[in-house]
Formats: sequence, C-alpha cells, structure tokens
Amino acid sequence: MAQPPGTTILYLVRHGQTEANAQNLICGDAESPLNEKGRKQAVDLAEQMAEIDFDIAYTSPLSRASDTCDAILAGRDVEKIVTRDLREQDFGEWEMLNYKTIMQEHPEAFKLFSEDPYRAKAPGGETLAEFRDRVRRAFYDEIIPKHTDERVLITSHGGTMRAALCLLMDLPIEKYYYRFDIHNASLCVVQFGKMGGRLLGLNLRKEEHWHFEY
Repeated sequence: MAQPPGTTILYLVRHGQTEANAQNLICGDAESPLNEKGRKQAVDLAEQMAEIDFDIAYTSPLSRASDTCDAILAGRDVEKIVTRDLREQDFGEWEMLNYKTIMQEHPEAFKLFSEDPYRAKAPGGETLAEFRDRVRRAFYDEIIPKHTDERVLITSHGGTMRAALCLLMDLPIEKYYYRFDIHNASLCVVQFGKMGGRLLGLNLRKEEHWHFEY
C-alpha cells in the first residue's frame, strides 16, 4: 500500500529477550543485554522486515535496543540515531528485582505505586507522567517533525512503546498505558499525519512466535 503524502510511517520495535526478561525482573533503565534467544529473535524479526525501505532509524542507547536495531539494519545504508529519551522508564532502586522482592523490601512505595502509577514512583525513579513527557519529546520534538513522507525505524522498550502508542493515538496514558501488551522482538506500525496516529499493526512477529501471555 502506498504511503499517503504528508505522513510519517513509524515502525516501533521492542528489543529481543534479555536474561532480565526471562527471569521476570524489572529492568527499566539498567543495562541487560540480549540473551541467545533475544539475538535470534532480533534476526528473525529482521528477516520479516527485510522488504521495508527505512529512511532513518532511531534507537534507545541501551544495548538491548541498539543491538536489535543493528540486526534489523544489517546490510543497509541507513543512519542510526541514538536518542536518550527513548530509554525505558527509570525504576530506580527497583531495577533488576522481581515483584516479590519489591513488595518485601519496599512495601509502602509499592503500595503507592500500585494505587497510582501515574504519580507515584519507585525510589529514585520516574513517575509515569515524567516518563510520558520524555517519550513525547522524542516523538514530537525530534522524530516526527523531521521525517514527513519518510519511513522511520524506532527500536526501544515495552514501556516506551506503550507510552508512544498512547501519545500517538491520543489516548490518556493513565487509563490506557497498561492495556497494551508489547512482546519481545515485536513490531507495531503507526501512520502519523495531520489527523494524528493510525494504528496499522500491533505485536507483529513470526507466526510460530505468536502466543498469548497471561
């Protein structure tokens, strides 16, 4: 399908699996590189996206996102721009911990966060409101204004993609952020123009990887 004039096509990709993902740890802004499965997922996704002609690529500086971007861009002459505002939400002292440990070691902070994740935050971390504003800067100040009529690859994180989808689709983040389940090494596609965002694809992956995670 031809790209409508005056629009930007955003190819939003979550990084492949890391050991933190495999162990159900909150990774946030911490480094956690792709594991063997995650590297294979990135290569598999790259094969699925081989026919897409990207004009530019943006990535979070965290290695799991940057390495996923490199896998997709392998063999292409496409510029990759590292953007700090595409990092995952900062969970401060909770990073690299599981929920059971957090509830045991930070019971009051976790209770506040569970009741109001939009305004509460992990000790030393970001609120969802602060995170939303950072992701908005990346898309509305840096990416979209510069790339009308172009196709843009953006590799980042599950939280970053959920925040971006809320922003691009004009959905209140405090209501819809946790309604998107973004899988490792999956693709979401948004067409963005004067009327805002139009969701073209969500959680696209190789068919044998499709499954529901409850």
